Amino acid sequence: MQNSEFVGGFWSIIDLILGKYENAGKDWIDMRLEMDFINNVKIIDMRVVPGDSGFLLDDGKTSILYDTGFAFTGEALAKNVKDYLQNRKLDYIFLTHSHYDHVLGSAYVKKLFPEAKIVAGEYAAKIFEKASAKAV
Repeated sequence: MQNSEFVGGFWSIIDLILGKYENAGKDWIDMRLEMDFINNVKIIDMRVVPGDSGFLLDDGKTSILYDTGFAFTGEALAKNVKDYLQNRKLDYIFLTHSHYDHVLGSAYVKKLFPEAKIVAGEYAAKIFEKASAKAV
């Protein structure tokens, strides 16, 4: 199974992290091992408005923001994450696909968490490399 096959839905990521995909790529396996999903994993809704997209997965040690929402909610969503994590870092940003309601808040999140690693499927990564996408 290729990474792009399971970067498509919130619960598929949860399944991956819980180990239901045996043949996941090495990066995904390494990330999964960093999270302690046996103890107190929380899924926190970071969305700002209906239709927005942004959930934080947090086990108290490793944090993953799953999508970053609209551009017009990006700053507020990033602040929600910062308020929740307080002085902790955001480790990963998972971008499920390249739609504006899932990724345009990324610049705001990266501004507050420049060390966060962005993870996206191969097709989404190609879209993000386009000049038109960078202009946004």
